[in-house]
Amino acid sequence: MATSGTAATFKSSVSAHSELTHLRSPSKLPKFTSLPSSRSRSSSSFSVSCTIAKDPTVLMADSAKTAGSDPTLWQRPDSFGRFGKFGGKYVPETLMHALSELETAFYSLATDEDFQRELAGILKDYVGRESPLYFAERLTEHYRRENGEGPLIYLKREDLNHTGAHKINNAVAQ
Repeated sequence: MATSGTAATFKSSVSAHSELTHLRSPSKLPKFTSLPSSRSRSSSSFSVSCTIAKDPTVLMADSAKTAGSDPTLWQRPDSFGRFGKFGGKYVPETLMHALSELETAFYSLATDEDFQRELAGILKDYVGRESPLYFAERLTEHYRRENGEGPLIYLKREDLNHTGAHKINNAVAQ
C-alpha cells in the first residue's frame, strides 16, 4: 500500500555543489535531526523523504517526473529479481540461455503433480524426510525448574538423513 505523508527531515552538512532529489516518506516515520558534522566545510541543510509501495516502478516513474531524474537510477529488482523494463539480471551473458531454460523448467515442474509426487517420494524414502523429532528427555529434565516448569526440548534429527546432513534436501530437488 503506497502511502505518502510526513517527510523525515535530516539536517546535515552538504557541499554546495551536491544535488539532492526530493523523495516522499511514510506518514508514520518519526522526524530525525542531527547536528552538522564538525569535519564538514559547509553547513547547508536538506530534507529527504520517501514513499514505500508494493510496486517501486510506479513510484520511481512518479519521482522522475517531479524530480527530473532518470528512473532507472532508482530501480530495485522486482519479486523475480529483474531490473528495469527489460528484465535485466546481474548474470554473465553466456549464462542467460541456460538460466532461461532453468526458469522455464522450474515453472513447468512447480505445478506438475507427477513431478511433485515423485520428488516427495524421493525425499521420504531416500532422504528420510520428514526428519523425525526426538524428545530429549534428559535434556528436558536438566532444564526443568524446581517448581516443575520448564521447556520441553525436542531435537530435529537431520543427522538421520541419508547423507547425515540437511544439504541433501536441496541437492535432491536440483
